[in-house]
Amino acid sequence: MDIDNKKTSLYLHIPFCIKRCSYCDFITHTDNSDTLIKNYVDKICDEIKSYKDENLKINTIFFGGGTPSVLKIEYMEKIFDSINSSFDTTEIIENTIEINPVNLNRSNLKRYKDLGINRLSMGVQTFNEELLQSVNRNHSVKDIYKTYYSAREAGFDNFSLDLIFGLPDQNIKMWEDTLSKAMDLKPEHISLYCLDLHDNTPLFTEVEAGRSELPQEEETIKMFELAKEVLDNNEFLHYEISNWSKVSREAKHNIAYWKNHDYIGVGVSAASYHNKSRYTNTKDLSEYLKSDLKREYITQTQKEEIEETVFMSLRLLNEGLDKNDFHQRFNLNFDDYYTNELKDLTRKKMVENTEINIKIAKDAIFVSNEIFEAFIR
Repeated sequence: MDIDNKKTSLYLHIPFCIKRCSYCDFITHTDNSDTLIKNYVDKICDEIKSYKDENLKINTIFFGGGTPSVLKIEYMEKIFDSINSSFDTTEIIENTIEINPVNLNRSNLKRYKDLGINRLSMGVQTFNEELLQSVNRNHSVKDIYKTYYSAREAGFDNFSLDLIFGLPDQNIKMWEDTLSKAMDLKPEHISLYCLDLHDNTPLFTEVEAGRSELPQEEETIKMFELAKEVLDNNEFLHYEISNWSKVSREAKHNIAYWKNHDYIGVGVSAASYHNKSRYTNTKDLSEYLKSDLKREYITQTQKEEIEETVFMSLRLLNEGLDKNDFHQRFNLNFDDYYTNELKDLTRKKMVENTEINIKIAKDAIFVSNEIFEAFIR
């Protein structure tokens, strides 16, 4: 699971969706004229090229959204031309695009391969038709299967499925059925998310008005525990709080985030962490299209960098935080720096602390936020 910390990861935000899910809080747009998309692609290419003089070597690429697969293949080719001319891409180990089961020209899959994309992440969410409709997903269960098998036929051997539990009116039996059908597809990676209700979404309004009802917390905990049991029984490794994979199929791009390594984000609302500084693009699409792309990085203090490195690394359940890496990065002894915090967390049996690393204890996943907070002074 090693990620070279001397290399940079590249994230590209594609904000366009055909339809907006009722729970979605991301920066997305559904007014997708070809002119708007073309202008956006031109702008994102300009932003990519603005890094050319930095001679950066890219380790991983991730197209997120929104729904990146709505882009015409010609636009994808243009973006890749900009990437390949602006960065050293000779040592790419992972190149991911998020896809939607229905907003995808399946004939593009082989052309994705030609561009160097070697990993697909599909937003399935549930295999229950009624639940898909209730949260305004624009695909059917049939679409999931059609897209999945088309991708396999195109030669993709690294496939991730996103699933959500805690959906309105979802019960354990529905969730068990979704897990079973996901396992039947034999993906290489599974990401599980508990529904997070945001107050600026249509679903929030529905729940507040009593038109939809979310499962109780006890029920969602049972759903998570069931998922863990099913995935363990199917030889998936629970390598990060919300992520499971087959051996060596971890999401390497995301590991760069969790290890607090450098990454460049391009596109509206995209965030960057580069040369110990952070920067986030405007969330306003019109403003982004008119921007001069000048970046005003906010330099992090060592204290901020330490804290983010610790709580992000602790999300990696098997690996945790490597104390030798910590010492090399900050010239500090981890146990000395966090003496009191470690005593308290160890006494509560919330962490496993060894000479080599520190990890969240197996039974402490549900209180992980409390553990993270303990390392923020």
